Amino acid sequence: MNEPKDEVRIEMPDDREHDESARLLGNQNAPTAESQERALARQKDSLIKNLENRTGPEVQESFPQGSELQVEPEKPKRPVVKHELELDLKNPPFNVFKLYRMKGDKRIDVGEWKGGLKILSAKNKEPKDDLNKIFAPTEYHVRLYILEAFQLVPKDADGSNDPYLIVRCGNQVFDRIDLRKEGTSRPGFFDVIQFNTTFPTASSVTVEVWDYDLGSASDLIGRTRLDLESRINCPDWKALSPMKPIEYRTLWNPSSANAQGQIAMWVDIMTPQEARTIPVENITPPAPVDYELRCIVWETRKVPFKDATMSDIFVTAYPEGAKPQYTDTHWRSENGEGKFNWRMNFRVTVPNAIPKFKVQIWDKDILNPNDAIAEANLNLRTFYMNTWNKKLSSAQLTRQWCVLSHPSSSTSMGEISLSFDLLTLEEASRRPAGKGREGPDALLPPVRPETSFNPFGNPFKSFQHILWGQNKGKIIGSCVVCCLLLIGLFVLLFFLRIL
Repeated sequence: MNEPKDEVRIEMPDDREHDESARLLGNQNAPTAESQERALARQKDSLIKNLENRTGPEVQESFPQGSELQVEPEKPKRPVVKHELELDLKNPPFNVFKLYRMKGDKRIDVGEWKGGLKILSAKNKEPKDDLNKIFAPTEYHVRLYILEAFQLVPKDADGSNDPYLIVRCGNQVFDRIDLRKEGTSRPGFFDVIQFNTTFPTASSVTVEVWDYDLGSASDLIGRTRLDLESRINCPDWKALSPMKPIEYRTLWNPSSANAQGQIAMWVDIMTPQEARTIPVENITPPAPVDYELRCIVWETRKVPFKDATMSDIFVTAYPEGAKPQYTDTHWRSENGEGKFNWRMNFRVTVPNAIPKFKVQIWDKDILNPNDAIAEANLNLRTFYMNTWNKKLSSAQLTRQWCVLSHPSSSTSMGEISLSFDLLTLEEASRRPAGKGREGPDALLPPVRPETSFNPFGNPFKSFQHILWGQNKGKIIGSCVVCCLLLIGLFVLLFFLRIL
């Protein structure tokens, strides 16, 4: 029996292409421009939801007041769109149809067909478009400005990547493995890749992000494809300002139906003659700067008890990747409050791939492991970046209350009062400050109630506040009973001796 021949099928990729085909073929029931707008909006929403649903934080991030409100980021001069730019180009010059080959019940993607369909009246036998101009081989100069990638799906066992770029256009391949970034899922590439190509022969550019592996083959994280020919022939593209917008393009991998991250970039297309007169933009960011981050833990409130009627509260805090530092312990907190006045100093580098600052409240146990009560992940990215971008020698987030939570609880698990100072190392050496409550610039000891003490280090206070304070009546009653028993014993012995 002869096997059935492979069949090639054409499939419409989305509602927008279906609507456009209906309009070109003269369908009177073709969807309106409003319906096309809705289709584009659905496409954008689906991309965003795909990224949001891929991962979930164990504790939701929060932004300290001032990191987002009091210190405003510098507004970029270049416009930004948070999706693929082609989703905003409403009058594409071509229609794109996906091509598939059926092998049994399996559908195999074999490419796409790009073209245009138009129906002309008998009076207008010649199309208005200059087809000879469109299809004539034309040389262009392309510049890809690739800024950064983010939310990359980790490929390494430690949950990170060593990403680098590969760009392909026709037979040209630009491999940036020597410029790879190490141990990050938010790499800053800041790379300009430029080349000459001919339309329509080689008009499709693919930007790929790979994970480098020492001793084995690199892993593809994801890729995105740009149709340059459709852009250069699109009226909406030509109508954009000379400064083309930064677009956030979603990265896809053939092995997964989920988004693998996003990449921020923009593209300029020009003639070779224009390229000789238009300089390449310098997108190299300023060099990273080392800072000293000072965090003061002032106090806590509304902290739930871990023991029956109290908690022995202490706090740990650290920026992502640093060693945690600890406050002393506020013993026997009977109202959920803890007083500390405790400074912690850390070294941080900005830009920072993971600008999170973790704060945790614990209950101290002497004989058993300490109990975690609550935590918060503070996002300091804007605070860091504004200090760095504006080349400030110091910046401050004033004292404020931050709400803490716990992965196992949907309600608040307490609040903590913090303040932050970010100083260059030169400024930090000029204005030194000690850790804890030590000098220079020492902090005053906190005012704690008399009931706050280490019960194992103060036996007299333990008796006074624990045994006596809670069992005063029982102790007095017991003493009275013992005294009466002793008196009765002496009386009994006295009468026995007389007899």
